[in-house]
Amino acid sequence: MPAHSSLDCVGIFARHTDVLRQVLARLALPVNAPLATLPAVGFILTATLEIDTLLLNALAQRGLCPQQVELPCWAMPIAPG
Repeated sequence: MPAHSSLDCVGIFARHTDVLRQVLARLALPVNAPLATLPAVGFILTATLEIDTLLLNALAQRGLCPQQVELPCWAMPIAPG
């Protein structure tokens, strides 16, 4: 397992919570204060129906109401040849 990965600062997937706290502190976001309101949550369905359903149910049990979103396609067209 590598010592560092691209997931080091990605929310609940952070390898070390202290790294996530440092990033939030630099962004001047409160890291220990409770939220006054819940943040907007978007959910992109990409897994199997069973996995997506489990994730959506887990979020709903915690009071989050994610909405399905679509992101623009960032793929660059490939020129022939």
